Amino acid sequence: MKDKIIIFGVGDFAKQIYYYLSESDNYSVECFTVDKCYIDRNELLGKKVVAFEEIEQEYPPESYKFITAIGYKSMRKRKELYERIKYKKYEFVNYIHKSVVINKPFYIGTNNIILSDVVIEPNVKVGSNNIVYSGTVIGHDSHLDDHSFISIGNKFSGFTHIEDLCFIGVGSIVSDNVKISRETLVGAGSLVLKDTFSLGIYYGVPAKRQKEIDNALGIRIE
Repeated sequence: MKDKIIIFGVGDFAKQIYYYLSESDNYSVECFTVDKCYIDRNELLGKKVVAFEEIEQEYPPESYKFITAIGYKSMRKRKELYERIKYKKYEFVNYIHKSVVINKPFYIGTNNIILSDVVIEPNVKVGSNNIVYSGTVIGHDSHLDDHSFISIGNKFSGFTHIEDLCFIGVGSIVSDNVKISRETLVGAGSLVLKDTFSLGIYYGVPAKRQKEIDNALGIRIE
């Protein structure tokens, strides 16, 4: 029996996730939802768009599950949204594309989206509420904690640790035994050879701390 899914989001990424889920034998997308103030249509891709404030009235948590399809503009907003949905007692699903290579043992939380051609080596632990884009390789014994966005084509060597609320730009490489500390932004095409410190923007080959991130705002990408 298919899980009945609510997608949070109405943007391009939400539409992309709808197409992926529609190809799966495990899920049936029932509706989209966003906060009432952002609703500018009644339907999207033939499905109702429902105000999140009222979602449980028509789609109760005992019958429906969530996946969040918002992108990378604010890591803290991703975390906040995840917690708001949990507060309403909904369960989440993970979406893992059929082309993903998973070598066990593998441990994963909830509300993760892992897209095509990702390779996950043995003994990797993935937390909750992460997006891992296509072509990424996660080396053995690595940890990806919570609420992060991993762009296309990243390479993480063995024993790397990505803490909460990070953004890793397209085509970056993180060397073995390196820790990407909480709320680090790594710019595209960077080579990270040493541990980062929280609330920093790193880029270059090798990557160096180039800017500070405002602690009041966290990572914000316009």
